[in-house]
Amino acid sequence: MDYAETAGRTLLGLGALGLGVISLLYADFATTWQPVPDWIPWRTPLAYVSGALLAAAGAALIVNRGARIAAVFIAAFLSFWGIALQAPHVIAGEEAAWLAPAEILAVAAGAWTLFWLGAADSSFRARAVQLGATFFGLMLPIFGVAHFLYIAFTASMIPAWIPYRVFWAWFTGAGHVAAGLSMVLGIVPRIGATLLASMFSGFVLLVHIPRVITDVDNRTEWHLLSTALLLTGAAWIVASSFRRSPT
Repeated sequence: MDYAETAGRTLLGLGALGLGVISLLYADFATTWQPVPDWIPWRTPLAYVSGALLAAAGAALIVNRGARIAAVFIAAFLSFWGIALQAPHVIAGEEAAWLAPAEILAVAAGAWTLFWLGAADSSFRARAVQLGATFFGLMLPIFGVAHFLYIAFTASMIPAWIPYRVFWAWFTGAGHVAAGLSMVLGIVPRIGATLLASMFSGFVLLVHIPRVITDVDNRTEWHLLSTALLLTGAAWIVASSFRRSPT
C-alpha cells in the first residue's frame, strides 16, 4: 500500500465532499472557485447538481469505490471551472484573478495523476502521470508569487501564537516556488513534492481547522478548508507519483 497515495486520495475526497456539501447547504456554487454569473438560467438547480456531483465524487474517493471514475470526473469538472469560468476574470485583468484558476488546475492535475496511477503499467501511463505531476508543479510558483504580492494578508492568516509571521509568509512563498521548480526541472522532485505536501498539511492543521473551529458558521472558512484539503490531497498524490519513480 502506498500511504502517500491513500492519504492524497482521502484528502482529495474530503475536500470535494466539503465543497459539495457547502453548495447543497447554501444552494450556491463555490464562491471564488465557481464564479457562475447570476444571469445563468436555472442557476440554483445547477448549483444543487454541481454540489451533489462533487459530494458523490468525494465520497467515492474516501471509501475507495469507483475512485478512478471519481478522480477523472473531478479532473474534468475542475478543468472546466479553471478555464471556462475563470478565463473572463483573468482576461479582464481583475486583481489576483490568476490565483483561483491556478489552484483549481493544480487540483485537477492531482486528480488526473490519481486516475493514471491506478491504470495498468505502460509507457503511456508513465507519461500521463509525469504530465499531471509536471503541470501541478507549474502552478506552484503562482502560489508563491501570490504570497509575495500579498504578504500582509498571507502573514495575517498565520496563527497569532506563531512568532515571526511575516518571515513565515515569505518562507512558505519561497517553498512553493522551490517545490514547483524541483518538479518541473526534475531536480530531486520526490523530496520537493513530499516537503510541499507536508507544508500543505501544516496549513490545514495549523491554519484552516482552527479558523473553522473558532468561526463555525462562516461559509468562507469552510470553503477555504475544503480547498486546502483538495490542494493537500493533490500534493500527496503527486508526491506518491514521484515516490514510485527512481528519482
